[in-house]
Amino acid sequence: MRIGQFGDSFWPVVDGVGRIMHGYAESLTAMGHSVLTVAPRYTREAPPPGIEALITYPAVRIPRTKPYRAGFPRLSPSYAKRVAGYPLDIAHAHSPFMAGGEARRIAGERGIPLVGTFHSKFYEDFYKVTHSRAAANAARRRVVSFFESCDEVWAVSKGTADTLRGYGFGGEIVLMPNGVKRRLPEPDAVARARERYSDGSPMLLFVGNINWKKNLELVLRACAALSKRGRGYRLVLAGQGPDERAVRAAADAMGIGGVTFLTGHIADFRALNGLYAAADLLIFPSLYDCAPLVLREAAVAGTPAVLIRSSDSADVIEDGANGFLSDEDPEGLASAIAGALDRPDLKAIGARASETIAIDVGDVARLVLARYEALIAARGPRG
Repeated sequence: MRIGQFGDSFWPVVDGVGRIMHGYAESLTAMGHSVLTVAPRYTREAPPPGIEALITYPAVRIPRTKPYRAGFPRLSPSYAKRVAGYPLDIAHAHSPFMAGGEARRIAGERGIPLVGTFHSKFYEDFYKVTHSRAAANAARRRVVSFFESCDEVWAVSKGTADTLRGYGFGGEIVLMPNGVKRRLPEPDAVARARERYSDGSPMLLFVGNINWKKNLELVLRACAALSKRGRGYRLVLAGQGPDERAVRAAADAMGIGGVTFLTGHIADFRALNGLYAAADLLIFPSLYDCAPLVLREAAVAGTPAVLIRSSDSADVIEDGANGFLSDEDPEGLASAIAGALDRPDLKAIGARASETIAIDVGDVARLVLARYEALIAARGPRG
C-alpha cells in the first residue's frame, strides 16, 4: 500500500503529533508498505531513521506559537512537482489546516480516500493567539468543515472525540489510540540525564510545549509548596515554547529557580528516553491535552505520572495502581507528589504503568492498516 500522511509539524519538532506521524511511518514501512510524509519545512537536515520519504514545502514562523510554522504548499512549484510524482492509495491528514487542505486536494484529484485525525483543542490555541472569540469560532467552524469532508474521521481518545463533537461535528468518529515504540532507555543516556539534572534528590519531569496552557503555573506553585515543606527535589521542564522566559521568571520569583531546569528543545529520542527513565515522576497537570503521548512514553521507561483528576488524560490512570491523581490546586498537587514519592512500591507502580498505558505503536499500526484497507476497498477502483 502507498500511504501519504500530512501534518503541520514534523521533524525536528518533536511534539506529540510529529512523533505519532513518525511512529506511523516507521511501523508501516517496516510492515512492507510505502509511506510518504508531507509537512512544512522546519530543517534541511536528513529525516530521522525509519522515514522512507519526506517531502516538505516552504514555511514561515507563526508569532507567539514557538516552535510552529505555517506552510504554503501551493506556492512551491518544486514541491508540487515532487509530490505529483509520488503515487498514493490513501491520504491521511493529521491537521485540518494547511496540511489537511493539501491532503484533501490530493485525495480529491486522485480519487483516493481521505482520513482525518483530530488531535488537539484548536479553539483554545486560536483564542490564545488572537484573543478573539470571533476568530477562534471561525477556526472552529473551519475545523468542523474539514472533518466533514473526510471519508473517515479518527480521534485519539474519547476526550478528543467529545471535543470534536462539542465543536459541532455530527458524523461518525473512529477511536484510534496513540501508540509508542518500546525503545528501552540506553544506560548511557540515563546516566547523562542524572549527571546533568540530579543531585540525588527525586527528579520531577514535565515534557511538552513550554506554554502556560499546559497548567505549568500549577506545577511551579506545587513545587514551591514542596519546598516550603522541606522536601528536596529537582524539577525538569523538557521542551520549548512561547512562555519559556516567563516560566523561568516565575520559578525565580517563587524561590525555586535553583532547582528548576528548562532543557530547551530535545530532538534526540535517546536523550529524551534517558530523561524519562531518570525521572521519579512525570508531572502532567494539563487540562488542555486529551491523550498525551508523553504519558505513554514515560510509561515505557517505567516512570509513573501524576495527573489532574478531572482531566481528559486521567481516564487511563487508576490512582495508586498505575499512576496518581490529584485535585487541581497547588497544595493538592504537592501532596499527591509527596505521597507518590513516599510509596515504597513506586517502581512497581511504574512497571504497572508500562503494562497498562504504553500501547505499542506496532499494534496500533495493524489497526490503522485494517482501516485503510477497508476504506480503499469501499472506494473501489479509481478512475
